[in-house]
Amino acid sequence: MPWVIAEPGVGGPRSYREKVTKYLCDWPDCTNTAEQIIGCVKELAACVALCKEHAGQAGRDSGSVAG
Repeated sequence: MPWVIAEPGVGGPRSYREKVTKYLCDWPDCTNTAEQIIGCVKELAACVALCKEHAGQAGRDSGSVAG
């Protein structure tokens, strides 16, 4: 899961710089912030996270088969 670090502003001599990390959606060519983790593989230290739009779309695509 790709991530971005944003360092807003510069702090004074006694303050710490704030680092905000945002994880990006794992959907191809999507630059939205990931909001939902879909799954993780502990042995590979890998996770899949999607933005709200693609998490909903992935849920519709993996629907059950009616029989």
